[in-house]
Amino acid sequence: MIDGDRDPWRPATAHASPFNETAINRTSTVSEPFILIENAVHHFDENGLFPNQTVDSLPNLLPPQPVRDAQAEILSFVKGWMLEWRLQQAKTQMGVQAPMQRY
Repeated sequence: MIDGDRDPWRPATAHASPFNETAINRTSTVSEPFILIENAVHHFDENGLFPNQTVDSLPNLLPPQPVRDAQAEILSFVKGWMLEWRLQQAKTQMGVQAPMQRY
């Protein structure tokens, strides 16, 4: 789960705490990311910007640093998932049955 702390849908997500007492804060892992992006809105991390909209100079970074940090983390765990998948495919092609790794 990846959400922005300013997302209007946040009360209905896994990041609903403190809005919902039954929401459980979890540790983010490679296999089950749980990231709450500071000052981010709905889908800001996902939709991105066109190159001509990106600003790489302070203080007006676009996307903002918390979104950039989350995007870097997302890229890292997706690469981990792809590596795991490729290794599983190689083992399958060699006739070796191995369980998928859980992080």
